[in-house]
Amino acid sequence: MPSLAVILAVEVVAALVMLQAHLLTVTKGWMELKAASGLASLLGPRMVAVTAIAIVLLLSMRRDLPAVERFEPLGRASRVILLAFNALSFALVLACALGFESSSPVSYAAVFLAGLTGTVLSAARLAADDLGPAAKRALVLVSLAAVAAFAAVLAVRGTAWAVDPLSNFAWRSAATVLAALGESVVAPIGTRRLEVGDFRVLISAGCSGVEGLALMLLGLTGYLVAFRRSLRFPAALALIPIGLALIWLTNLARIVILMLIGAKISPAVAMGGFHTQAGWIFFNACILGLVLASQRMRLFTRDTGVLGDAPPSALYLAPLLASAAISLAVGIFVAEFDWYYPVRVVFLLSILALVMGRIPERLLKVDAWGIGAGVVTYAVWIALERLRLAPELDANAAVHIASVPRSLVAAWIVARAIGAVVVVPLAEELAFRGFLARRIQAEDFVTLPYTALRWPAIAVSSVAFGLAHGQVAGAIIAGVLYSLAAKRTGSLGTAVFAHAVTNALIAVHVLVTGRWSLWG
Repeated sequence: MPSLAVILAVEVVAALVMLQAHLLTVTKGWMELKAASGLASLLGPRMVAVTAIAIVLLLSMRRDLPAVERFEPLGRASRVILLAFNALSFALVLACALGFESSSPVSYAAVFLAGLTGTVLSAARLAADDLGPAAKRALVLVSLAAVAAFAAVLAVRGTAWAVDPLSNFAWRSAATVLAALGESVVAPIGTRRLEVGDFRVLISAGCSGVEGLALMLLGLTGYLVAFRRSLRFPAALALIPIGLALIWLTNLARIVILMLIGAKISPAVAMGGFHTQAGWIFFNACILGLVLASQRMRLFTRDTGVLGDAPPSALYLAPLLASAAISLAVGIFVAEFDWYYPVRVVFLLSILALVMGRIPERLLKVDAWGIGAGVVTYAVWIALERLRLAPELDANAAVHIASVPRSLVAAWIVARAIGAVVVVPLAEELAFRGFLARRIQAEDFVTLPYTALRWPAIAVSSVAFGLAHGQVAGAIIAGVLYSLAAKRTGSLGTAVFAHAVTNALIAVHVLVTGRWSLWG
């Protein structure tokens, strides 16, 4: 293990580097530092405290370092010092991740690496001592959080410095491809503007592909770590440059297709559904395709059957994942109003028909608990929706609905109602109550009865349910009520029924009041 004296010294240097106004400028966060003349104004009180703590730690542990290096049992004082050092290091990591912008990538990376190294090494030394399991888990979580923060910032900021070159390259490449396809493309030098016919776009930072590169780097790194025992190294490392090249090429394809759709089909579709959804579709296709391909190739994996048969979780998650996939796919063609919702419903009903017969539990149970939970959830939902009225969305939807024949409107309303009352309750309850709430408590979640659900599992799954909805607070409350209904009756079918009651009442509310945004 590297000498902690060296690490502590680096920590002091890192804290001092953070104080240099010409290298780091604080723009936000909990450590506010304003550039001004004079040492007193330059050294903020918080940063003085950070530096003083680092120096005190260095001096205090001078005599204890031999015991630390030999992994001998530590006394209480040394544990406290190492714990304080761990907190200091993690504070540097958080500061770099959340509070600072750097004009010098080298200085920023030095500070970040110092905090990360101090966090991981001090946590490793503390965990090697005779601590309780809870303390060791906490140290592991802190270390993982520091590593995750570093990886995320490295991916995002590392690529952010290349935004301008990437944007220029994407602009020139798209213009070249369009010209090769025989299109009369106009691309004025130095403007990053593309024109095909009457359709024109500006290649901004969002079109540079930097987000896709960052996400691909993070996703493939996580995959390599998670499957490190079955992958062949160093061959598997080639997946990273392959993935980065693939995601950039798909971004180029996205720009070219966007221009063709806007010039030849519909500018509204191009700048609406396609512009917002195509990037996610291409990214998911690239990373999932790479993972599946690598698991089938002896070049990258030792065991081509490592993925195995579909686990029980796949049955519970398949409808929700299919819903996300079909929403992205259909969303490409949505310009202003989602007339393609019936396509989603038909597709998801077929997915549900495939999985429901293989799920070993009752998926609909009509009882008083379901009615009660559903009605209460509806009342809470509508009350919270009053806080975020969207009359412009309602008016816009009403205009679109009035512009088509009544027969088409009736078919669309029937599809929306079926989706809300049948498809959504089944897909979401299978995922959040059937799988997630029980999986939090037990690895073999299928055997865990709903009556055994505990509050931590209910709370976590309900928060996840809330984050998946636009109305976060209302959805969290709904998740808790649906979980309690399942717990009280011991059946997922009660939660599905409660969810269906809520959505049926909301559907009636929409049709009576014209609040179409509730179906957004």
